[in-house]
Amino acid sequence: VIQDQLQPHWLALVYLGIIATALPTWSQTVAQRHLSATEAAILYSLEPVFAAIFSFWWLSERLTLREGIGASLVLAAMIWSQLSSSSSQAASESSD
Repeated sequence: VIQDQLQPHWLALVYLGIIATALPTWSQTVAQRHLSATEAAILYSLEPVFAAIFSFWWLSERLTLREGIGASLVLAAMIWSQLSSSSSQAASESSD
């Protein structure tokens, strides 16, 4: 019974398993070798923001004001954390 239900959808399942799951996970793992733990955590926190942006563009979904404010706050926090960490690194390097 389950095989009969899956038969017409096997190509979509293979796509979801390989292209939408395995490939992004593998590429993210490879890319994280070149990032600090803090940078990787910041990138992970941006995943819902990117999902909302792409669903807005590709699927014509609408963002509510609350969702837009939340995405803006996450982006602002990410930029602020990167700017503050780079300025603190520059200050510590100049004091050496």
